[in-house]
Amino acid sequence: MNSQVAPQTVKRPWYFAVIVLAFVPFAGIGVDLYSPSLPWIQRAMHVDPALIKLTISVYLLGYAIGPLFFGLLADIHGRKKILFGGLILYIFSCIGIVAFPNIQMMLGMRLLQGFAIGAAGVTSKAMIIDTYKGEAMRKMGSMMAIIWAIGPVIAPFIGGYLQHYYGWHANFYFLMGYAVIILFASFSLPETLTNKIEMSKAVILHSYKTVLLSKPFWAGVIYMGVVYSIITIFNTVGPFFIQNVLHYSPIQFGHIALVMGLAFLFRGLLNRVLVNFLKVRTLLIMGLSLMFIGSLIFLFVDYQFPPNLYLFTIPVFMILFFSSFVFPIGMSKCLGMFPEMAGIANSVMSFLFVTFTAITTAFASFLTAHTALPMAGAYIGLILLCGVGYSLMGKCPRK
Repeated sequence: MNSQVAPQTVKRPWYFAVIVLAFVPFAGIGVDLYSPSLPWIQRAMHVDPALIKLTISVYLLGYAIGPLFFGLLADIHGRKKILFGGLILYIFSCIGIVAFPNIQMMLGMRLLQGFAIGAAGVTSKAMIIDTYKGEAMRKMGSMMAIIWAIGPVIAPFIGGYLQHYYGWHANFYFLMGYAVIILFASFSLPETLTNKIEMSKAVILHSYKTVLLSKPFWAGVIYMGVVYSIITIFNTVGPFFIQNVLHYSPIQFGHIALVMGLAFLFRGLLNRVLVNFLKVRTLLIMGLSLMFIGSLIFLFVDYQFPPNLYLFTIPVFMILFFSSFVFPIGMSKCLGMFPEMAGIANSVMSFLFVTFTAITTAFASFLTAHTALPMAGAYIGLILLCGVGYSLMGKCPRK
């Protein structure tokens, strides 16, 4: 008879969940907050728009590499030390951007900024996995997906006003202030790692091999990468198209981005209800099918009609709305598969899906902003890639 007892949720102070969940949108707002300022930074620095758009790609590249490096260290040395180090590096990068406003410094500091936020991202997720099990973990995973979606909702909205009233530097002062606040708040967090792994090459290689050979894990990564790419491509191409071609202000772009974010957020909330009545595979097929239909509508209307705000935003809204079927499925699948090596699993997950996004965003940096046709074509290609993820999914849990 097997007497092994299933792991139980660990009791923490009430503020534990508040602080660790505050890290969830942090990486995303590093892109979304300053997206309304992209055309203005380009004019201030007198450089090609593609170079300014690449500041998003290098940030994502750093964010992809950071968790791969810090995840292993978090499993060896504990969560808090890595968390503090990442936040300090992040604050330093913000200072570098505002103190030396040129494109070379900005690209370098954005790479460092993404690398540093990778430490905060992977350690906060590992703290959650260390603490919550079973039903509590499923609820926390759903909460994480919702809070992650809040970043694209409010960050461009805030960023539009910061740009309008204070200029682009204010975005990075805001990010630095956020990092300082959660750095001080994190001193009250307990160390959640109870079983530190030995720094054995065999153990490390076996852990990475176990994660990388899991087909359902790869399916989750593809879903997350596609949805995150759809959002970041909008934040890369959208500011130039809406402000330079359609001649709307940064505040107006922020309002438009707010509506786009609400599409993702509200659908995510509804998704929490639907999982009680529909199979996960059914929700996934519905989401992918309706995203693809939305991308075809996007391509058709932009080809047939001159540039128009409503013909641009309505199809994008539809795509984002139904993408929120897909992202929580990918996140919950990846987060819950390897609780015994949470740091490594989360670092691999973050590396793969954010690298995917960094590559697609780098290509999007060179898309013309005079028409939305290239953006629509990119969306169609990305959604078709989800078919690869579906083929890897294997058997999917009912709930």
